[in-house]
Amino acid sequence: MWPVYDRHVYNGSVGDPYTNPKAPVHFITGSAGCQEDIDPFVPNPPPWSAVRIRDYGYTQMKVWNHSVIDFTQISSDKGGVVVDKFTVVKEKHGPEAWL
Repeated sequence: MWPVYDRHVYNGSVGDPYTNPKAPVHFITGSAGCQEDIDPFVPNPPPWSAVRIRDYGYTQMKVWNHSVIDFTQISSDKGGVVVDKFTVVKEKHGPEAWL
């Protein structure tokens, strides 16, 4: 997801949405179960939905320090190809002024 609070997106910037984001970043991942197309993705996701991937796979998360975390999504369906990757950088910790 994009950084979101109260159903509003608060990206760090247009070019670097996860650098000093102004709201929490929710990362939802999962590839369990059988694809029976019973519960497909909604056709028009909400504006805070950053990416959706249907492949089976797994997520790698590397915490570098208290300010930097890397996320990598790897597709098992595509033989280990990286299908998404991003880094969250938060240089200042604590509540945002607008909260």
